[in-house]
Amino acid sequence: MRFCFLAAALVMAAPAMAQDAAPHIIQSDDAVVVKSQGDADGTARTDPLTQVAEVALKLSFTCTDTGCGGASSQLTAEGEGGDAAAITFTPAADGLHAIVAGQAYRLVVKQGQTFDLRIHWNDGHRVSFDLYSTDPSTGISNMESHDAVLTAGVQDLAFRASHGTLTLVSQNYRLR
Repeated sequence: MRFCFLAAALVMAAPAMAQDAAPHIIQSDDAVVVKSQGDADGTARTDPLTQVAEVALKLSFTCTDTGCGGASSQLTAEGEGGDAAAITFTPAADGLHAIVAGQAYRLVVKQGQTFDLRIHWNDGHRVSFDLYSTDPSTGISNMESHDAVLTAGVQDLAFRASHGTLTLVSQNYRLR
């Protein structure tokens, strides 16, 4: 009799337990600006992200030099094992080109315009960088993704801007 009561209580509590397991999202619309000063890179770092599974960022990068000579920005997912996975943006005549682990993106984002980047990882330590871009002539949105693998989980994110300004317009963090 006691077992039946416990089983019934667990069945009735299951929807509430499942509801508690829904991912929690932390959102910030406060802009963070990472700006280089002369030849010195601008840098920033997040708090530890060991309880985070995904980061969605709205970004823009603007060169400070005429012609964008030497300009770049980088977002690095630093691993708990001491390694890192990074996406690097470098300007060219047609816009910002991105690369992850030697894999170049075909999508090009325009300098100074806001674009979306989603970084997510799993328990297998695969880090995915999803880049979103909208074609201004057609208004069609596109997404391209490339992966890198870490030896352990993501510890934090580091941001770097060289000869330019990287602006994090908004940030969303989805907890495990």
